[in-house]
Amino acid sequence: MYKLAVSALSFAAIMGTSVPYNVLAEEVDSYVEISSLQTSSQTKEGIWGTCKWEIRDGVLTIHGGEGLGSANKVFYRYPWSDYGDVIDSIIIDGDIIFKDSDVRGIFSSLGNVRDITGLSHLKFTVAGTNISEMFQSDYKLISIGSDMFDWSNVQIADSVFQYCNYLQSVDLRGINAENLKSINDMFCDDDRLEYVNLQGLDLSRVTSMSAIFNRCGNLKEVNLKDVKTDGKLKDFGNAFNACKSLGYIDLSSINLDGVKELRYTFKDCSSLQGINWGSNMLPNVYCFYETYMGCQTLPIVRFTDASVSVLTRAIDNCSSVKQLDLGNLHLDGSNKNDGAFNMVSLNNTKVELEYVVYPAIVMEDDVKVRFDKILLIALKDGSWKDETSGKVYTGKPT
Repeated sequence: MYKLAVSALSFAAIMGTSVPYNVLAEEVDSYVEISSLQTSSQTKEGIWGTCKWEIRDGVLTIHGGEGLGSANKVFYRYPWSDYGDVIDSIIIDGDIIFKDSDVRGIFSSLGNVRDITGLSHLKFTVAGTNISEMFQSDYKLISIGSDMFDWSNVQIADSVFQYCNYLQSVDLRGINAENLKSINDMFCDDDRLEYVNLQGLDLSRVTSMSAIFNRCGNLKEVNLKDVKTDGKLKDFGNAFNACKSLGYIDLSSINLDGVKELRYTFKDCSSLQGINWGSNMLPNVYCFYETYMGCQTLPIVRFTDASVSVLTRAIDNCSSVKQLDLGNLHLDGSNKNDGAFNMVSLNNTKVELEYVVYPAIVMEDDVKVRFDKILLIALKDGSWKDETSGKVYTGKPT
C-alpha cells in the first residue's frame, strides 16, 4: 500500500482527469490511498489494506491481512468493485482483520459471482459493525458456503442478501446474532428464494426487521422456531409483503409487544392460509394499514388488544375470510374522516363471514364496519346495527 501526500490538483493530473467544479481553487493536501494494481488480459492484482488480492480466470482470491472498511472508500467501493463482470467466484484464504466498524457493501454489485468460500476468515473486531449490503445485487449468487463468519460484533445487517436473485435457500442457524439491532430488507427482492432458516437465533436486541422478506415471491418456508426476542422489536412493516408462495407463518417465537404498526406486513400473501401468533396479543399496534390486503386464501384475520386508529383497507380482497378476531379491540375513532375504518371494504368480492369474535370491544364513537354490501355499525353499547335492514344485534352478527 502506498500512502501519498498529494494535492487535489496534482492527483487529478496524475490520474489524467479534470478537477471537479466543486474543488476549491487553492490546493488542499490530501492523503490518497492507491493500490498497486497490475492488469493483463488474464490477471488483475493489487493490495487492499495489507491484504494481497488477485483475479485469475474469474476467481477473486483475497489473502489474509488487515482489510479496509467502506469508510475508506466512496460509495462502498473496493478494489474489485469494478470487475464484477469477470468475477465468477470468491475465495478468502486467510484471516482478514477489520478495525473499521463500517464494512458496508464489501462484495456488493458483483453480478456474475456464483459462490463465495472462506467467509469464516472475515474478523470483525469492532463492536457495532455495519455489514449492510454485503452481497446486495450479487444477482447470480447461489451459495455462500457453510463457513459463515462470526456475527458477534455485527449490529446492522440491512439488505445483506437483497437482490440475490439466484439464492434458493439460506441457513443462518448457529450464528451469534446477540448484538444485532437492525435487519431491514435482509432478503428483500430475492426472486428465487424458497427457504430461510433462522432457527434458534438470539434476536433479543433487534429493533427493526422492516421488509425482511419483502417481495420474495417464491418463498415457501421461514423457520423461526425458538428465535429469542424480548419485546424490543419496533418495526415489522412490510415483513412478508408480496410473499405470494408462503402458505403458513409461525410467529409464536417473535415477541411483537413493542410493535406499533403492521403496515403491509402480509399484503398480497395470496397463498397464505394460516398465521400462528402464539401468545402475541399485539397490545400496542394502532395501525393495520393494508396489513392483510390481498390475502385471498386466509380464513381467519386477527387484530389487536390496542387502541386502533388506522384500519384502512386492512383486509381488502381477502375473499376467503370467514372469521374476524377483533380481540379486545379499542376503536378510538381518530381517523374516521380518511376512511381508516373501511376495514372490510372488499372491492365487490363476495364474502360470507361465519362469525366475528369481539370479547370486549370498546369504542369512543360508533364505528362503521363494511362486510361486502352490508354496512354494520358497531355501537358504543357493544351492539351492532345493520344499516340496511335496521336490525340490531346484541350478540355477534349472523
